[in-house]
Amino acid sequence: MSASLEFVAVREPGLALLEETAALSPTNPFATPAYAAARRGFDGEPWALGVSSEGRLSAGCLAHLRVGRLTRSLEIVSLPPLPTSDVFWRGLRDFCGTHRIDTVQVNTYGSVTAAIPRLPERGLRVARCEYILNLQSGDLAAGLSGDHRRNISRACKKGLTVRRATDPQACEAHTSMLLASMVRRQDRGEHVPVDFRHQEFLAMLATGAGELFQAIADGEVVSSVLLLRAQRGAYSQTMGTNATGMKCGGARLVIFEAARMLADEGVEVLNLGGISEENPGLREFKLGFGARAVDLEAVEFSFATAFKRSVVGAARLLRSAVNTTRRAFEHDRSRDAEQGSGATA
Repeated sequence: MSASLEFVAVREPGLALLEETAALSPTNPFATPAYAAARRGFDGEPWALGVSSEGRLSAGCLAHLRVGRLTRSLEIVSLPPLPTSDVFWRGLRDFCGTHRIDTVQVNTYGSVTAAIPRLPERGLRVARCEYILNLQSGDLAAGLSGDHRRNISRACKKGLTVRRATDPQACEAHTSMLLASMVRRQDRGEHVPVDFRHQEFLAMLATGAGELFQAIADGEVVSSVLLLRAQRGAYSQTMGTNATGMKCGGARLVIFEAARMLADEGVEVLNLGGISEENPGLREFKLGFGARAVDLEAVEFSFATAFKRSVVGAARLLRSAVNTTRRAFEHDRSRDAEQGSGATA
């Protein structure tokens, strides 16, 4: 069987190939044509990679090729289940050599399994975990933890409702909820991202790759989650909650109600996403819905020569030093301006 397997790499994949890829992973929102359309213009040149047998796709995934001033990189968004063969990995190495790719990021967002071999190239591995909620296994309420049950009950008593939306105004509210969550985490001393990718959220909604579920209190959004959609699965891409939502159980209600709505439509799994760092609170939040943990990993392989790695490293250090100097200069200039303003007041 392995003799008939071939590595597949298609630049700018068409709808037919994307639909074939999605059919192989019907619960994975990162393999849909809508998701591919949403990523266009944001993440470099799109490719479809996979393995075929006698002209039929056996495994497939989306990837994006980015070309920078010094480096060329490839990102695999969600590694698919692969045949018991090294055809994919041999083909990927050959592909990287042909296209002069320096680094490959192999991600496992929404992956069922992650069997990433140890290639001869340098590789940085990161253990990660995602939390899967089976929506068709019975009563979803029965799987709730006591804390989640109390918070959802409190939210219902306070009159919170949950709506579904895809419009730009709802997306604005979603970004506002993310900002509120990031400020709260920052106040706790956590390192948080500053780019909320609002335009990407809009693209996800416009192409049908995602849908918002939002908890409403007194006409205002207090918690919001963007779920990416597949035929039989959904994935929690981003979620945010403001202070009001935190006090009245909005975050738990919006996830629980979204799960119930999706279950009624026949969706099989809701992936509550992963955690990128040791975060016991977030882990308990996800497990509290009755989700099961799935251990995965992500790997970044380096195909660059030692000389090129040293050149790129030096360039990054120089850029970092320049940015640090610029920020210090702008800070000093701002301080001098404030002092001058105070002297003349």
